[in-house]
Amino acid sequence: MTARFCDIIVQWLNANVPLAKRPNDPAWCTRRLRNLKRSRNNAQRKYRRLKTLITKRNFESASDEYRRLNSDLYKSYVLRVQTDLRRNPRNFWNFVNLKRKSSSIPINVRSDESTSTSESDSCELFAKFFASVFADRVASDSDADIAAAAVPAGLTDLTTFEITTDMILGAAKKLKRSYTPGPDGIPAIIISRCANVLANPLRCILNKSFEQRKFPDVWKQSFMFPVLKSGDRQNVRNYRGITSLSAGSKLFEILVSDVMLHCTKNYIST
Repeated sequence: MTARFCDIIVQWLNANVPLAKRPNDPAWCTRRLRNLKRSRNNAQRKYRRLKTLITKRNFESASDEYRRLNSDLYKSYVLRVQTDLRRNPRNFWNFVNLKRKSSSIPINVRSDESTSTSESDSCELFAKFFASVFADRVASDSDADIAAAAVPAGLTDLTTFEITTDMILGAAKKLKRSYTPGPDGIPAIIISRCANVLANPLRCILNKSFEQRKFPDVWKQSFMFPVLKSGDRQNVRNYRGITSLSAGSKLFEILVSDVMLHCTKNYIST
């Protein structure tokens, strides 16, 4: 059911939603700056073609005006980034990566065993490293049985718990409105804004999941990205992994966490 649901949404997105092109302009760019840049480029082409004193002066005048406005806008942007650091840290780190001129993973990385010489080799080294990091932390079936046996009496049995469309609508409002799709191919913004249409099929899927005690395989997948902690950028051990989850699994988590918190808050020390 979940795989079919995701396939239908992805097909609809591919057929009806155009992909947005990433802008090449800097974050502080305005319409006036773009127009000045266009005028400067036109003046430059005209000067290269005619090589006259007038065209040279026009080109220099357009360049000076463009540089002045660009400098003023850049200073205002830096001040705004500093002021909004606590409220919008992502914008700050985007600016830091811009100044570093490098936010991507280096091609030549190394582990204890080998060194990569291409992008595919780098991905393989990171995959092996993170697999070894998380291998000892995956719960076994016996661990799950022990955890289930240790649940205090009086807590809600999730196999008899029923999710309603109103609960899904409320959880959809709490979703972070990301435009980047997860492994299921569905951006969270779609579930958030189309919750009235998607609430009923999601209700069927989630209630069936509780009834069968089985989490959908499609929503178990995630994208993992290596992020440098500190030190040598070419050493894979200096990276930590962050995961990008499917929008459906995030919605599932919001619904379950609210129920579990309601049932266990009296057992949790302040």
